[in-house]
Amino acid sequence: MKTSALVFLFSLVASLQSFASNCVCTANPNTKAYTADGVVNTWWGGVRKWSCVYSCESHKNPPVEIRGSHKEKYFGADEGLWGICDGLVYVNEYNAYAERFVWAFSRIGTFDPVKSKSPELKQWAQGNCQ
Repeated sequence: MKTSALVFLFSLVASLQSFASNCVCTANPNTKAYTADGVVNTWWGGVRKWSCVYSCESHKNPPVEIRGSHKEKYFGADEGLWGICDGLVYVNEYNAYAERFVWAFSRIGTFDPVKSKSPELKQWAQGNCQ
């Protein structure tokens, strides 16, 4: 009984891995730029449009740089996380000078471009991943 359960578990894990993307991207935090109409504040919140340059690679192709665009609508006040590039990790830390918690850049992480909201990254992933 235990052996058949383990075989089932390993086959399930192997099948789930086959659905995973074979690509990975990393953001360059120094390339973030808001578009000309990228910051619109309204009474209900705002709209942010920005772009970042990503270095993406797949098991088939060498790394390539892609400028990915983003657009998000936000409701409420800006709490410091509006317009973050995919893959950048921020942590909520207490700032003694400001006497409150603020979002601070922590590290650059990798992410799957298939799961990105950027149309350019999704288009690249369709032709290069899986």
